[in-house]
Amino acid sequence: MTVQHRDYDCAMVWYTGAALTVKGDAGDRVAEVQCLLKLHGYRLRVDGVFGDDTHEKVLDYQRKTGTRPNGGKVDPRTWAALRTF
Repeated sequence: MTVQHRDYDCAMVWYTGAALTVKGDAGDRVAEVQCLLKLHGYRLRVDGVFGDDTHEKVLDYQRKTGTRPNGGKVDPRTWAALRTF
């Protein structure tokens, strides 16, 4: 399967749920994770692909914020933390 990269505009909300989002996923959920990470000061391409860079940023975010580490998976707790400013 080929993953389609596309550029997303972080001025829009792409996803409002809290479904488990993990490395290898692609689409609007991942774009939302990437946009939220950018709002928290991380530099990354918002392409909707949960690759190595996004995974490393999620791990770092979880470590820095005290969010329960879970291997870089964006679970409901991580979603809630990402949406808190």
